[in-house]
Amino acid sequence: MASDLFAAVHAAEEKADQLVREAQQAAREKVKQVEADCAERERAAAREHRTLYQSLLDEGRAAVQRTLDDEAEGESRAIDSRMEEARGRLPQAVQFISERVMSNGNC
Repeated sequence: MASDLFAAVHAAEEKADQLVREAQQAAREKVKQVEADCAERERAAAREHRTLYQSLLDEGRAAVQRTLDDEAEGESRAIDSRMEEARGRLPQAVQFISERVMSNGNC
C-alpha cells in the first residue's frame, strides 16, 4: 500500500513535471512568436517612416523647385524688359556714334 501510494505520488510528480515542461515550451514559443511579431511591426513602421520621409523630401524639393522656377521667370522677364529698353535706345546709340564719327573727321 505504501508502495502504491509512493508510485501514485511519483506518477503525479512526473505528470506535474511534464505539465511544467509543456507550459515552459508553450511559453517559449509564445515569446518567440511575440518577438517575431514585434520585429515585423518594427520593420513595417520603418518602411512607413521611410516612405513618409521620402514623400516629405519630395514635397520639399518640389516647393524649392517651384520657388526657383518663379524666381527664374521673374529674372527672365526683367532681362527681357531691359533688352527692350536697350533696343528702344538703339537708334539713339547709332545716331550718337554716327555723329561722333562724323565730328572726328574719320569719314
